[in-house]
Amino acid sequence: QAKDLGLSYLVIDQSDLGGTVRKYPRNKLTMTQPIELPFAGRLSRTQYTKEELLGIWEEIIRKARIEIRAKVSLIGLDRQADETFVATTSDGSINCRYVVLALGRRGTPRRLGVPGEESEHVLYQLTDAASYTGKNVLIVGGGDSAIEAATALAVQPGNRVTLSYRRHAFFRIKQRNEERITRFQSEGRIRVLFNSQVKSIEEGSAIVVVGEKDEAQAVTVPADSVFILAGGEPPYPLLKKFGKIGRAHV
Repeated sequence: QAKDLGLSYLVIDQSDLGGTVRKYPRNKLTMTQPIELPFAGRLSRTQYTKEELLGIWEEIIRKARIEIRAKVSLIGLDRQADETFVATTSDGSINCRYVVLALGRRGTPRRLGVPGEESEHVLYQLTDAASYTGKNVLIVGGGDSAIEAATALAVQPGNRVTLSYRRHAFFRIKQRNEERITRFQSEGRIRVLFNSQVKSIEEGSAIVVVGEKDEAQAVTVPADSVFILAGGEPPYPLLKKFGKIGRAHV
């Protein structure tokens, strides 16, 4: 929109083009609504695959020659005497008159803070389930992303999938995901550990405490790969600081 209006602008993104959508599993359907986009016209469908949506965005960026700096994080923002801002980023400083925050809800992937989490076989996104076969896989989380990853991995040949969730049941997930995870449980394709928390991660396994308080027991879960899909941490301290700087311009 800024480009279409002839404004001087710059876009920075701490991840790659596409943000959360790029991290979706291959061929995942994304939900949208009919929308009019500058340089693209109307997107009238309500469903696009991940690859289709990314392709549309990439074509718009190419045609409009939109300037985006990927893998650049916003670190700080200082208001100047002339009412402009200096934005401090991981790639230097940027002078600007206005700042638009389009951060989404994902934030930085939430970490467990347990021993072994720094291991190479611990991941925070699943890009291609088909690349994992014949593996013991542990999924940590109970939202739509975790369930979709678990079911996608469970249909790959030879995989043995365990899902660890800290609550006693799934909440606020899409109906189709609830139906699918329930069916996979009943068929023995996914082992679900409710009321559980990962305490440590080792090479080829993880220690998971299952149960509440006095009844809790530590079990060893085979895990060649561990996917931590427990949501994200929004940058609340940074946002609070921005609020004090002046909402009229941010």
